[in-house]
Amino acid sequence: MNALDQLLERLAGASVGSTLLLAGVALLLLIWLLVLAQWLAGRRTREIANALDDSVRGHLAETAPQRATHLAVAFDSPPDPFAALAVEFTMGGGAPLAALVALLTRRQLLCLHATLPSAPASQLVWDAVLPTDRATGRGPETKLWVTHRLVYGPGEYAVRGDNTASLEHAFGELQARFGPFLRAVMVQATAEPHITVQMHVARLNREDIPALIIALRALGRAARI
Repeated sequence: MNALDQLLERLAGASVGSTLLLAGVALLLLIWLLVLAQWLAGRRTREIANALDDSVRGHLAETAPQRATHLAVAFDSPPDPFAALAVEFTMGGGAPLAALVALLTRRQLLCLHATLPSAPASQLVWDAVLPTDRATGRGPETKLWVTHRLVYGPGEYAVRGDNTASLEHAFGELQARFGPFLRAVMVQATAEPHITVQMHVARLNREDIPALIIALRALGRAARI
């Protein structure tokens, strides 16, 4: 073996060693990111749960096993005017590596599901993504919905009922306070639950949760008028 062959062998060995070293460092970095993401997700989920628990009297009951990236709870004593109030919080969109996805994309969705003692007298539908005519559905009753422009920001919402002024006012207050976070607001007599509010909450402070529950209760009271 000449000197050139020996040099090539040494370079090849060094290259393999460098590749293995880089792979090991990359693996350790990935593991560290996964552990960090899981810890941050768990802390955020507990923060949301504690804020909800502090928002009303009574306690939260888990409706599904709590994970670092998922919370599903219901109030054992729902606040007036609700017969039932449940909350679901998810991070990362349910991806296999949801905690890491949430850390990188800040995907956090909060869904509030409220049921009234009886069907709401006034109804309202607004979706930040779907056009109003699609959000209200199809069928002969679609023409009973009346469309209005949003007061805060672009877009439209639809209402239905003999006296929707109170519901529209409560919806306007919800939009004014939480507009940048809102994804959809549904108040429907034929739906179960009657009220659904979806929000992107990555930048929502835990101190805002009690005000959100108050706004939701105002929406529920107005829907019964």
